[in-house]
Amino acid sequence: MTETQALPIDATPFDYWSDRDVEAVTLLFADYLLEGLDRLGHFPSGMPIANWLSTVVLYVGDQPVGFSAADLTRYAIELIYIAPAYRRQGIAYRLLSDLNDSCPERMRIKAPLSPGCQALAEQLGIPVSAPTVEEEVKGRQAVAELHETLRRRCKHPRRGSPQRPCRRCYRALLRRMAVVMVTDPCLALRQADRVLGRAS
Repeated sequence: MTETQALPIDATPFDYWSDRDVEAVTLLFADYLLEGLDRLGHFPSGMPIANWLSTVVLYVGDQPVGFSAADLTRYAIELIYIAPAYRRQGIAYRLLSDLNDSCPERMRIKAPLSPGCQALAEQLGIPVSAPTVEEEVKGRQAVAELHETLRRRCKHPRRGSPQRPCRRCYRALLRRMAVVMVTDPCLALRQADRVLGRAS
């Protein structure tokens, strides 16, 4: 692909009734968590879906290639993730440009960012918002609790520091975490809709 060619991206608002969207965001969020583990040494922050977020799933044909979650009331991009095979093709640039251009106030992007996302935010003039003290404390507590759970449950032989969780167990837990944070709430919302007679 040359620099001037643009992939035909279908940006679809996330629909919790859509098996396609739920599966796409679950898989992409798992990849985001695993990459964050490799880059940071622990799971990264960011919510993929929530009632206060506007989540968009990006497809090239039938292939999910990324997603973003934005808090449109606070004008903040909570999370953006593009699959590795589709990076450096202008997808995140177009997505962030569109979000920034359509925002009535100056859009911010929440830290921590990957080096590529940091460079892109600087290029587009999108300020990076550091986590609040409360968010940092909650994040450290969540990482500490997760590490303690992993240390208690892991039965694998230990190498290196006993304080560091087993990477194999950590990776398995992050995959499960993606299901818990995306698939499970969507299934619960579907069930609630059925009970309330709002089934799609």
